[in-house]
Amino acid sequence: MFPDGNTPAAAVASVRPARMPKRPRIPKKAKKPKKEREAPGLPSSVEVRDLSQLGAFLRSLRRASGLTQAEAAGLCNVGRRFLIELEQGKVTASLGKALEVFRGFGLIWSLSRRGEGGRR
Repeated sequence: MFPDGNTPAAAVASVRPARMPKRPRIPKKAKKPKKEREAPGLPSSVEVRDLSQLGAFLRSLRRASGLTQAEAAGLCNVGRRFLIELEQGKVTASLGKALEVFRGFGLIWSLSRRGEGGRR
């Protein structure tokens, strides 16, 4: 005990400075919206003969929409890795997931028979 009757802990508590007020948070700078990358005249329908053509079309559609691969994958409920592989024309891509991507981009899957002469 100290001569004034306080205990050591009480003495320390009485000399501590008052807490400093919290510093106000400075908001982060707002990100500038990404410039839309223009894809030259996307057609309303496309004839796809292989997955590389499909991937190239999807990539140009995504870029024209101004989306990153991660953003587009999130909107389509698929993983970024899957979208990358689909855009690259990977032949083992899951049809179910590919249909999710089509729906996410507002595309309709349409099939038709080839002409009478076999392959076009």
